[in-house]
Amino acid sequence: MQQKLFPITSQTGIRYDSGYLVRQRDRIRVMPEHSPAPGERWPYTRFETENGQIVSSYALIYYAYHHLFVYIQPAAVPAALALKETLEQVLRLQVHLVTPRRQAGTLSCDRTTFSQFNSGGSTVYLVRPDAYVGLSADVQNLKNLPSLLQRYFSSPTTHPQLVPIKH
Repeated sequence: MQQKLFPITSQTGIRYDSGYLVRQRDRIRVMPEHSPAPGERWPYTRFETENGQIVSSYALIYYAYHHLFVYIQPAAVPAALALKETLEQVLRLQVHLVTPRRQAGTLSCDRTTFSQFNSGGSTVYLVRPDAYVGLSADVQNLKNLPSLLQRYFSSPTTHPQLVPIKH
């Protein structure tokens, strides 16, 4: 019984509260009350693709990359799509644009879930390969996002292939 229950509950309650970004979270703009903070595990959520397929957040973070979830208002999608391409090529992040309604090039979720993650403008969450939040921030202007992220990432000299994480 212990062998079956341990894998299910082994990550429950684990938090990394002593890291630099976690200690700085009170200095960053106020995030939505129930949003995941740096050091917390990324929650299980469900998204709808532009084709109407339902996919879980954990299915999206299956590959060993850092993932950037960008919760944006529908009007910001055209600018965000161009930025997504830049971030994926230059910093090798997997970028997921999330809106409150289905739209080309984005994922969507219901309005309640969206409001839990979005502070009103553009809210970003950097999720590490181990499914923990490394950074959460309210970004007033998406054009500033690459300079914010370049503090934490450098452009790779080689381009690694996607490697599935073995569960």
